[in-house]
Amino acid sequence: MQPINLLPDLRTRRRERLQLSLPRILVTAAMLWLTVLASVYGGYYWRQRTLQSKLQVVTDEIEALEPVAQHVTALQELATAIESLRELLDNNAQGVVVPAIDLVASLMPAEIRAQQITVDQVHISVACYSTSLAPIGQLYSNLQQTQQFSSIQFSAISSVQQSPAGTRGGYAFSVTLELQGVDP
Repeated sequence: MQPINLLPDLRTRRRERLQLSLPRILVTAAMLWLTVLASVYGGYYWRQRTLQSKLQVVTDEIEALEPVAQHVTALQELATAIESLRELLDNNAQGVVVPAIDLVASLMPAEIRAQQITVDQVHISVACYSTSLAPIGQLYSNLQQTQQFSSIQFSAISSVQQSPAGTRGGYAFSVTLELQGVDP
């Protein structure tokens, strides 16, 4: 008698085992792939949310510091103004500038209005408005007669439609005076 082998041969058994385990391997690989994708997406999402929250915190801090920055800017402007006033006071330590401004104001005819006065070390510049031309000539004569100024220069006299006081017509000009006997 010949023995009959009812068990499949080794090759067939391996093939059957592979066929049975192939779906498990595919499911495991798919689960591993999905886990990697979920981890990458989760990390990206977490990083984006973290950056957004940090951005919001920084934005809130900047908004909170805005009034402080405005206050610092105002203080710097004030310090600059104080320094320019100190320079003006130092320049006027000899008592030349203020009396010269008072003198210019006293020499102006009533029809002329000073709009702005600028003073540096040796120059006084006055922006003026006049209702007519005659007072401008009178101002020039008055300034020359005092002999307190080494140079008197008038800018171009321009006609304006409406005066700063609200009346119609007039003339705008500026006068630059150089103080006599003052060292720059």
